[in-house]
Amino acid sequence: MRRLLSVFAPPVLFQRHRATYFQPRKGIVPAFVRRFFLRYPHAHLYIVFCLLSSAMIGPSLSSVYVYLTTTPEEFKRYELERVALVRERQKYGQLWSPFDFPM
Repeated sequence: MRRLLSVFAPPVLFQRHRATYFQPRKGIVPAFVRRFFLRYPHAHLYIVFCLLSSAMIGPSLSSVYVYLTTTPEEFKRYELERVALVRERQKYGQLWSPFDFPM
């Protein structure tokens, strides 16, 4: 009876690969980066927030450095020169932006 049933049963087809254990996929992103983002799922948000915050705060750091390294009179003079330069650029439409690249 068993032999009769085995004749009517469809053959079992399977594909055997060289390694029967789990092999991680090889992609562009290294494994340690994938592990980091799996361990810290909110890291994407923190990275984007830090980049945007530094883009907003970064331009003022040069003025903070001048403020900390000069006397109050020198800084006041620097500030007046800076304001005059910006007003002149506003007047003639030559404002500088960090995204303006020479082409």
